[in-house]
Amino acid sequence: MVYRRLVHWIASALAFVAVAHYLPGFKIPDVQTAVVLSLIYGVLVVLASIALLPLAYTLFIFVPRPIWKLLCLLFVNSALLVLCTRIERSFRIASMSDAMVAAVLLALLTGLFEKLLA
Repeated sequence: MVYRRLVHWIASALAFVAVAHYLPGFKIPDVQTAVVLSLIYGVLVVLASIALLPLAYTLFIFVPRPIWKLLCLLFVNSALLVLCTRIERSFRIASMSDAMVAAVLLALLTGLFEKLLA
């Protein structure tokens, strides 16, 4: 259990570094900031999922199209990344479109890195 969480944390930090390297509007100064940022982002995702759980169930029941559900999740994850910029001052995102692209890339790369590390 602890091993899986540690692997996820490392995979998330690697994903932050990779996205910062390839996405020009996504700035992380060093690896230490990426590790701290992955921890902050993980805590925010857990808190947001607890806070938005009733809304999420309502959304998933009443919204018939899966694309709208994915867009809502994309918006929430993008907003959490922007919130991370307010908490970690050395982390910068140039625009909301960069945050949306980064949210997609982070989800994909974190999953890929978890598979490679596990």
